[in-house]
Amino acid sequence: MVSSSDSRFIIGDIGEKAVEAALKTRRSDDWYDDSKDGTIGGMTYEVKTIRLNNKTKGFWLGENKTRTMWKKVDGVDMLFFVMIPEAADEPAAIYLCIDHKNCWEPARRNNGEGVRSYPLSKCLRISTLGTQMSRTLYEHSTKISTYRRNVNYV
Repeated sequence: MVSSSDSRFIIGDIGEKAVEAALKTRRSDDWYDDSKDGTIGGMTYEVKTIRLNNKTKGFWLGENKTRTMWKKVDGVDMLFFVMIPEAADEPAAIYLCIDHKNCWEPARRNNGEGVRSYPLSKCLRISTLGTQMSRTLYEHSTKISTYRRNVNYV
């Protein structure tokens, strides 16, 4: 049985590998690198593999307990989002967030917690993931989702 922490790791790993393959990047050797996920030339990048929030049509990033998530995202040159599919037969996609340090908008989760919403309209679609990677992202996402997840295995 795969735990929710295993699913989160698998989702993140797939996203980072997809960006590495699509853009021929150099992924960081240290999974827990607190400053970046990798480099492209002399530029640093971060990858977030998450679902699109339907309410704001943005990618929501909350702050983690150690308060380093936003600092890490703000400290890199490029921010990529790998959008997890909403259906088993939908392809996942890689997006580059344009002007990620300034384009986000504040939003609130249902519990009142503040998040940053990075609008899809401020992102450039870079690539589409293959069927197997997309399906794996979808399946692991359904295992850890708690809100409004429509499980539809094809």
